[in-house]
Amino acid sequence: MGKNILKNVLLFLVIFLTLNLIFKSCAGEKEIPAEEQGTIGIQMTNTEYAQGKVVAVDLRNNTDKEITIKNDCPGEPLNVFRYSKGSWEQLSEAPEISCEDQKDYIIASEEKKRIEYTSWNYALFANTGRYKVTLDYEDKTFESNEFTIEEPGVLRLLWTRMLYQPIYNSLVFLADALGKS
Repeated sequence: MGKNILKNVLLFLVIFLTLNLIFKSCAGEKEIPAEEQGTIGIQMTNTEYAQGKVVAVDLRNNTDKEITIKNDCPGEPLNVFRYSKGSWEQLSEAPEISCEDQKDYIIASEEKKRIEYTSWNYALFANTGRYKVTLDYEDKTFESNEFTIEEPGVLRLLWTRMLYQPIYNSLVFLADALGKS
């Protein structure tokens, strides 16, 4: 009986991961190359993000020397602004994350570095609307293109609420139950 349960759980997990991979590949994120804006090019990887999707920015060093951007952990990596009531308001969050392994962002000459807002995503980008990201470097401000956070589509909501969440919760329950024995 124990082998049947394990076999069914593994089959369920394989089907779940396959469906998840198929849905993610269908959604496809379009990449936008970092624009050259003098010393540093700063460009969002997408112009639209669904709520819950990780926001990412590409930084490109257009100089002939290495650039170091200080990591302000637990603060967000770059300045984030949201358009609200006719003006841009700066957002700031410092979630409770471990900063032990966090290093400064070093970008070699003519290289690109992607910075993802994984730890700050829900705190900074929970609301729908228009956003932009800026970087202050050597007394200059470099600004990204505007991007929007939108409500997720019907298929994403169905996938999340009817398949993903129940499967995830079941796996957490199983891991907890197996961990206690």
